[in-house]
Amino acid sequence: MAGDLPSVMELWRIDPRILLEKIKSYAGISGVEFKGVNIYGRFNDEKNQLVLGYLVKDPSEHEVRVFIVCAENPDKLYAETRIGKSDWRDYELYALYKATILDNYVNKEGVKRLGEAFHEVIELLNDLIEANPFLSCKEKEKYYERLKELSVRSAFRFAQDHIALPLASAVLYDLVGGNLVACFMQLRLILEALVKSLAVDYEYRFKGISVESIKEWEEYAQSIKKREKYARRSFRDIVKYLRKHGLLNSEACSDAIELWRDLSEKWVHLRGYASKVKERVSKGKKPAIPFYMLMMPIDIDSELEPELRDLHTHVYRLRKLLCEVHNAWLNLAREYDAELVENAINH
Repeated sequence: MAGDLPSVMELWRIDPRILLEKIKSYAGISGVEFKGVNIYGRFNDEKNQLVLGYLVKDPSEHEVRVFIVCAENPDKLYAETRIGKSDWRDYELYALYKATILDNYVNKEGVKRLGEAFHEVIELLNDLIEANPFLSCKEKEKYYERLKELSVRSAFRFAQDHIALPLASAVLYDLVGGNLVACFMQLRLILEALVKSLAVDYEYRFKGISVESIKEWEEYAQSIKKREKYARRSFRDIVKYLRKHGLLNSEACSDAIELWRDLSEKWVHLRGYASKVKERVSKGKKPAIPFYMLMMPIDIDSELEPELRDLHTHVYRLRKLLCEVHNAWLNLAREYDAELVENAINH
């Protein structure tokens, strides 16, 4: 086994449960059950050393932490890498996330709604990647400086790359981690960021503006609110601003407001969660508070199909709306540099 440590470590990374079963069989160990949390893993290729840690149940149902050490001097290596008792909780939480993500990723084939939501989020990511001209432009070298200039002067381009894309990646991660609450919150942030940014670019027309940090983006987003005489300066007001100036049609504006309201009332505001708990109690479901509301990693099963269906629908609606918003931005960018848009961005 010592001569094949890289393969052992790779199997541990893929699924530590399979590796533990192989080790148990190899060592003739019985009566030990993997609890579902692998707590530690370290491999040193140069020194041909391997240390793995597991949390298991013994035949008496007691939790036991087990280390597997492969080295010329295993006692010494174990002493060097042993985790202090006060640090166990941190490692176990990390391991719980890892195990849960792996389980849910595999289960997306068995839980239909999970698979559908997963692939819809992938498409959202693809939409945002394809909207980045630096990644999709076929003549990037020819137009690089002009693309760079436009990106610096555009709040929308900044929001696409530095707000929407990272948040969409987070939605994917939180979905397979079972953190559904965060998924919906992140969708609302993506919607708000790109709609506000479109309003900023319309107001400034890529002149007298430089957006190279979140702080600068926030300052411009706030400035656009102050220019219109709205008392609340809410998301709804920003959408009305876009409708007033012809950037979005009535249908797109209605879709934006409705999507923002649904995300807010059902998944951001406390009353939305209270309503969900009340519904579960009335139907006799247990527990009354679903585990995903605790924002901890959970295994996703068919019981969460209504929530997964809701997530799939909201991502689909967001993708459709962002297409409208992006096209509106392209029309603005044509006024700034029509050749650049036609040859390097609008493909």
